[in-house]
Amino acid sequence: MDLNYCVFDIETQNWFTDLPPGSDHSKLKISVLGAYFSKDNIYIAYLEKDLSAFVEKLKAVDLVIGYNSIGFDLPVLQPYTDLELKSLNSYDMLLELEKQVGFKVKLDDVAKATLGISKTDKGSNAILYFREGNWEKLIDYCMWDVRITKEVFEYILNTGKLKYKDLIENKEVTVDPPKFNLPKSLKYFEKGIW
Repeated sequence: MDLNYCVFDIETQNWFTDLPPGSDHSKLKISVLGAYFSKDNIYIAYLEKDLSAFVEKLKAVDLVIGYNSIGFDLPVLQPYTDLELKSLNSYDMLLELEKQVGFKVKLDDVAKATLGISKTDKGSNAILYFREGNWEKLIDYCMWDVRITKEVFEYILNTGKLKYKDLIENKEVTVDPPKFNLPKSLKYFEKGIW
């Protein structure tokens, strides 16, 4: 059995400070959405006008994966579809890590500790790239975040653990596995942990 999941990340057109007080995430609007689809082993970038194509592909996956996706990405994506995104089988690595350590950890700190790589830029610059019309930098930034998120997820699948950098040192914790049927061929199963 092959895993059929989607890893995704969004970049927005606006900062929270651009919105009226009390506005929700949905008002931020998406500039670009990056995705990885495991079934096809493909990365795709979607502009705002193409988000319906992403949602159609999303309907076919068994698991939706992100980093702060439940609290941020899915709510920002919701106005672009009638599909109730909260009903999707989702795995948010930020939430899984927060359950173990008691606080939110930046994706960059997880990537550095777990993979030895960093994000390429700050998220706030993605909004500047959008406003400047610098699509190449914007898409590159978003897709790199998707790649990092995918590789962190694969680390969880293979080890059942996640590393993060706190103020002093790197630490490793066991995290809850995603809720879908995983093939027995993964290393994690070979060790008899799951």
